[in-house]
Amino acid sequence: MDAKEKTQLGTDEWSNFTIDLDIPARWVDVSYNSDELPSFKTPTGYQVWIDSWCPVIRRLKADAIGYDLESNGLPARFCVMREYDDGSGESPIFCTESFKEVLKFVSNENLEDQS
Repeated sequence: MDAKEKTQLGTDEWSNFTIDLDIPARWVDVSYNSDELPSFKTPTGYQVWIDSWCPVIRRLKADAIGYDLESNGLPARFCVMREYDDGSGESPIFCTESFKEVLKFVSNENLEDQS
């Protein structure tokens, strides 16, 4: 584990989860203090959940978000759901390790494709 990962382990601050990302200004932070992960609402009707960049933290948080590490391996860093879903049972409609792919997916072009 490197020094950056050790620093992440010592904090639960979500700002560290997005420190390496350029979150679009039009996205609204809709995270609640009871959530395990931060999330943002997009202008195109999606909610983007963002896990830590640190694989160690993702493994530690997997159980708290109801993720089965043994069956599925490491959770994806980014998961997209429809905006109305509060994470209480609906499955994500898109998961990836790439923020660039998330940005493309939540763009207006994809809104019609996912209806």
